[in-house]
Amino acid sequence: METEKPRQKKKLGPKIVLGFIALTGAVAVEEYLRQMPLVSYERILKHPPSRAGEVSLLVTGDVGSGNENQIAVAELLERLCLENSPDAIVLLGDNFYERGVKTTEDPQWNSKFENMYNKACLASKKFYVILGNHDYKGNVTAQIEYTKRGSGRWILPSRYYEAQFDNILGLFAIDTNVPEKCGIASLCSMDWMAKQIQDSTAQWKVIIGHHPVLSLGKHRKLDFLPSLTLPDLICSTKADLYLAGHDHNMQHLKGSYRSSACEINQFVIGSGGATSYPTERREGLTKFAASNYGAGLLRFNKTTAQIILYNTEKKDPLYSYSLQKNGTENDLPALH
Repeated sequence: METEKPRQKKKLGPKIVLGFIALTGAVAVEEYLRQMPLVSYERILKHPPSRAGEVSLLVTGDVGSGNENQIAVAELLERLCLENSPDAIVLLGDNFYERGVKTTEDPQWNSKFENMYNKACLASKKFYVILGNHDYKGNVTAQIEYTKRGSGRWILPSRYYEAQFDNILGLFAIDTNVPEKCGIASLCSMDWMAKQIQDSTAQWKVIIGHHPVLSLGKHRKLDFLPSLTLPDLICSTKADLYLAGHDHNMQHLKGSYRSSACEINQFVIGSGGATSYPTERREGLTKFAASNYGAGLLRFNKTTAQIILYNTEKKDPLYSYSLQKNGTENDLPALH
């Protein structure tokens, strides 16, 4: 595979680092700043043209257990891949448990990614990936460099990047572990991403990050760092959907975070193989919740977005939701 020397990012200047720590808290940010990768490839990607007028994705997160649950989800993804011929697969972070990978030669690349998703359909697909908190316990730089050193299916060119699917879908990948914001797009990634989303001409704008803003699972409290920047990013850019993992279950929640200026439409799909977490329901917030292993199928055309959730135990969908560009929405317990 052709290799490309990664660009070495300049370290943040002392004033910016001190200001960032002052805003977010030194204890919370110390480990992530120490592990934060300083290499980056392309930050704006153009996916090859999809079928006329439609884009589809398969999505799951928290996959890297390597156990029978991840294997079951991989089998589900292959079935859905064969049935729906998606344009790509999306992984929502925590790609390798418990402590990420050590290098680009780590044996987990084969056991938990290459060989895990090697059936006929999945083997031909690109995987768009983001970073989770468990990935930061290892060598995060290696996960970015594997984009160029691996088989070509793993796509994680930078901590923050945009994947363009024609003019139908803009997929905006963020690193919620270090969501730095300083008001200058050329210096801080959250500000750069906000500008990318606002300038996008895509019909649908979808943000993917590891930590959920809303949750009624184990991780129901948004961590301190993302709480300062993530709700504002979603609201200020008027993103259509936010997809997250971290909670090992499936949830569709729509409502306001305590500091948000809008109603956030969010799916948690952290159901890719790590130990399942229980979840609750709350009137006025929960549209769907289930503690299952599974994945989501997302379809987009110029007027409609549809999200269908599946688990590994039954063929029929668990839940279906559609959103129209005119604001009309419809959610069903199951779609047959």
